[in-house]
Amino acid sequence: MFEVREEKDGSFAVWIAGRERVAMLRSQEAADALVDALEDAWDDAFLRAVAETQEEFGADFIDPLPPTTN
Repeated sequence: MFEVREEKDGSFAVWIAGRERVAMLRSQEAADALVDALEDAWDDAFLRAVAETQEEFGADFIDPLPPTTN
């Protein structure tokens, strides 16, 4: 879901789903750290949202698993 791309100027961009650039960083190490943090936050937020929704609509869920992250 999140990826790092090296730009022509040597900076590193963090993209969401290959469509939206969310950050530019000077080093790949920093970009990779941001991607790791975003993936962790996404997983936590997704699982929390599913749990909250399942309380009211649990029988309506067919596949409550999050999409695979990179």
